[in-house]
Amino acid sequence: MILIGRLSLYGPNASRLHDELVMVTSRWVDPISRKEPLKPYAEDSEKYTIQMLEKSFEQVRGRSVRTEVEDKLKANAPNDIAELLPYLQKRAEAAAVKATELLQKRGEKESKELRAIIENQRKRILKLQGEDSSQMTLGFDERELRQRETERKAWNKRLSDIDSELDTEPAQIVRNYQVKTCRVEPIGVVYLWPISG
Repeated sequence: MILIGRLSLYGPNASRLHDELVMVTSRWVDPISRKEPLKPYAEDSEKYTIQMLEKSFEQVRGRSVRTEVEDKLKANAPNDIAELLPYLQKRAEAAAVKATELLQKRGEKESKELRAIIENQRKRILKLQGEDSSQMTLGFDERELRQRETERKAWNKRLSDIDSELDTEPAQIVRNYQVKTCRVEPIGVVYLWPISG
């Protein structure tokens, strides 16, 4: 049996930051002879079960289980899910920690990249302002001189904007990657049933 869940991490304004499938596999035992709740397989058995599932997709479709088997599985599915759900949630919590760390690193990386872009803009503007304007405007007519003065004013405004952007924009990117809430929900259950059964 494979219980499949979806882990979703949300950031500010309910923006979806991450989705991931999480699975728990277990040996299914008929509830009539079940002496204890279902328990997840160890890692080796889990990998083998997932491989069996993937291999089953490659095989010819059209095979089905007997109606009485299907009815029994359907009837027991809610209880089977309930027994494995705590394990699914535990796996999802571990996956959420890893995903949160990756999102934090991504936010920090993008924040640094944006800071570098803004600082490069400042350097370019300062370089343009530092150039000898009398050489740059030699031969300009009245209209071109006005345009050059307008550009200088825009550069000054942009420089003051850059100072505040350096304080706010990189920090905002980091905040955009902060996980605000986590949701785990079972989305499917698969029973691998032998062809002979």
